[in-house]
Amino acid sequence: MRVLLVNDYYSKVGGSEVYFYNLANLLKSKGHEVYTLTFSNFSLFSKYSYVIKRPHSNFGKFLSLYFINPYVYLKLRKVVKEINPDIIHLNNIYENHYNIILSCIGYPVVKSVHDIRDIDVKYNKISPYITAKSKFFVSSRTIKAFISPSFFLKGKMEEFGYDKVVRLPHFIDFTKQIKLPDERKKIILYCGRLSEEKGVIYLLKSFESINKKIPYSRLYIVGDGMEKDNLARYVKSKSISNVTFCGKVDNLDIGKFYMMASVVVIPSIIDENLPLVALEAMSFSKPIIAFSVGGLKELVSNGKNGFLVSKGNVKLLSENIEKLLKNKGLAKKIGENGRKFIMEDQFSAEFHYSTLMGVYNGAINS
Repeated sequence: MRVLLVNDYYSKVGGSEVYFYNLANLLKSKGHEVYTLTFSNFSLFSKYSYVIKRPHSNFGKFLSLYFINPYVYLKLRKVVKEINPDIIHLNNIYENHYNIILSCIGYPVVKSVHDIRDIDVKYNKISPYITAKSKFFVSSRTIKAFISPSFFLKGKMEEFGYDKVVRLPHFIDFTKQIKLPDERKKIILYCGRLSEEKGVIYLLKSFESINKKIPYSRLYIVGDGMEKDNLARYVKSKSISNVTFCGKVDNLDIGKFYMMASVVVIPSIIDENLPLVALEAMSFSKPIIAFSVGGLKELVSNGKNGFLVSKGNVKLLSENIEKLLKNKGLAKKIGENGRKFIMEDQFSAEFHYSTLMGVYNGAINS
């Protein structure tokens, strides 16, 4: 099968991009002819990878974001016709939603929905409700099936009016090696984008008190983003020691941080879908502490494979982190329960592949 995978970003800036490239590798390993189409600050046209240069002018960006940019649309349509795919699988396409959807007309299309932005008016800056509804109008008439990693997002999409929504969780590599952290060091790990909605400031406020109570405690922050400077200024202003900003880390190296970690914290204050970081943490048998939002409530069973804390509650976040740092036996048990949970078929590459093939064939034959 000739598959065209489309995504906004060429680089691995978040969990959805990691999924995008993992999916490309999975499909290639099954013998499919896989093409990727992404966007960046440069152009690249190789045999199987097409990168289209983003508009530089504010007007060009505005057209791509909210309307049709003729230049981008014509480029996209040319690439699609050149590849002539059997199926087009869209992922995050926020920057070029209408350009991409229109360029795919005449081909079977499915879309993985990685977060709530298309249906949450907070993320649509111009005429929010109208923008969300216009995306719904265009998408629902072109896309044959929508793929949601969580029941939470599937339900939200159906409430908004979408049908043909299939729940299919992300898949994870279960073969990763497990290594216990240095017993002297108590390492708290955050992995993800450094943006306001990810709630890292709450983790820093929590660590401010933890670091005073627990010797050898460390906070590693893996990732990059617009909030990095603000977060670093907060650490400096409060004189918080033992915080390390590790920057962006390649997905091939991220396992080293999970292996060192005592606990992984997901302090998002938005309704997360099904964060890949949660699956990765559990694959390394690491306990999770998260704010109780969105699809995280499907992954974390309170007290069993992690702890859920009410959104923004720094005191409870601190107490639960301290509990796991001080009780190695409890942390180990909860981590092992997490690994058992994701060893279920629904998170395996084989289950993902077989279900996805059913979605693809249904779109092709409809």
